[in-house]
Amino acid sequence: AEESGFSVAVVVNLEDAYTTAPYEFTQFDRSALQVKGGTTIPMDLNSNGLFDRLDVSLDVETVSSGFYEWSATLRDSLGTEIDFDSGSATFSAESNSFILMFDGTLIGDNRVDGPYFVSDLLLYGAGESLVQSTGVYTTDTLLASQFESTLPPPTVSPSATPTVDPCNDPINFCGKSNKVQICHKGKKSRCVRSDKLDDYLNEGSSCGVCPNSNTSAKSQKNELFSR
Repeated sequence: AEESGFSVAVVVNLEDAYTTAPYEFTQFDRSALQVKGGTTIPMDLNSNGLFDRLDVSLDVETVSSGFYEWSATLRDSLGTEIDFDSGSATFSAESNSFILMFDGTLIGDNRVDGPYFVSDLLLYGAGESLVQSTGVYTTDTLLASQFESTLPPPTVSPSATPTVDPCNDPINFCGKSNKVQICHKGKKSRCVRSDKLDDYLNEGSSCGVCPNSNTSAKSQKNELFSR
């Protein structure tokens, strides 16, 4: 008889199969450097209503005290790098914070609205380092137009004025929807029945009051013309 090369394994899924002894999370190893959040701080340095700088304060937890250095970039929603900043400071163990300062004019000239993203973070010191490319911090939602800019304001195309058909414009109805005001052969304003309108238009009349006419069809007896 031939022997099969397959074996059968029975897997049992047990819930709450075992409970560990109680531990505190502080008893476990963790990353020596961690970014725990941040704050968006737009700065209007010359009080003209536009932001000259965008400061981002990052909260960081460290295991060891010592001298630390950092650098990071600011990117828009398209991934474009807007600005870069770096700095250094002495940190104590546990909770610290440092500020990244980005040029507001570069944000305004970029013309892409926020939120903006702190990325490409490099933080090192006291024998430890943290490299984090994305997801470092997302700023509050700010508009590019809220920042200083060296560029002229973007041009806005004027909205097109909708064309109104004078034959269907209610202003040319003679008090009733079945009568339309026309300029009869360019000479006299009259009211005609809607079902006769095409005949008048084919003869050279037009909808609306005659040019330079001081009287409307309503003042001309509101008469009804028929063929």
